[in-house]
Amino acid sequence: VLRHLELANALEASKTAEPDMLALHYRRARRPEKATPYAILAGDRALEALAFDRAAELFAYALETSSGDRAKERALRIKLADALKNAGRGAEAAKEYSAAADGAPADEGLDLRRRAAERLLMSGYMDDGRLALRDVLRSVGITLLERRWKVLLSLLFWRLVIAIRLRKLPVRTIVPASTDALARLNLFWSATVGLTMTDFVQGAEFQARHLALALQVGDRHHIARGLALNAGYAGVDTKNRAKVDQAYQLAAGMADEIGDTYLVGLSRFGLAAIECLSGQWTRCLEVCQEAETAFAKCSGVAWELASL
Repeated sequence: VLRHLELANALEASKTAEPDMLALHYRRARRPEKATPYAILAGDRALEALAFDRAAELFAYALETSSGDRAKERALRIKLADALKNAGRGAEAAKEYSAAADGAPADEGLDLRRRAAERLLMSGYMDDGRLALRDVLRSVGITLLERRWKVLLSLLFWRLVIAIRLRKLPVRTIVPASTDALARLNLFWSATVGLTMTDFVQGAEFQARHLALALQVGDRHHIARGLALNAGYAGVDTKNRAKVDQAYQLAAGMADEIGDTYLVGLSRFGLAAIECLSGQWTRCLEVCQEAETAFAKCSGVAWELASL
């Protein structure tokens, strides 16, 4: 213990040591008050280097030795959850998001519970994920529809709303959504990506809700997201390729105009679905590679990459 302390002090005095080394030696010297700040700094650097598992390890240690300040502990736990999410460890991330939601302010708590539900669903924990999603939806006055005919009726209704609102495109100004609208947009998006692969119809219903609301409030980033998945869903109509291509061009055009790499990847994701449903396997593979190239420049896209 003493030697680790001496080494840590010498390294600190040199002002050239890496923070993870300082965290390690102060930890082994049983000086958590010194080790914790360095562990957090090292974790932040690991995130920047896309070393998500290492970042999670460092944040977890810092959390174990935190001072007891609830706000700082919550912020640290969110960092841990984000690192776990980016590392593709969704179930573990969901646990940390849920823990961070306890005692958080109402709006932040709602978003953290949404993120927990999303991670569970996208990690394949469908029963737990649906329960968590149902709870979050209920807290904003929305019911998770269970009967198939109700889901289909709602889907048809929102598709009609979308058709009407699409006539007002293009939206060329960025309109900040209200806090309530943004919370609902994020919630509908989480439900969409969480349910699409296992319950196509219910995923489509939430996608329609999401796009309809995005068009209503004029949030261009959410509109671009919604249009990208809308193109993929349109691909189901294999007999009307002209209509499907129009849906894709609308999505790709807005993604390219905004210039967001994730949105570009997502629009290609939608096109890959179209080509797959059309039986164009070679073209589908090419588009999947284009989407993969775009997503490789993003973080937190383990689900998108796994779905290609």
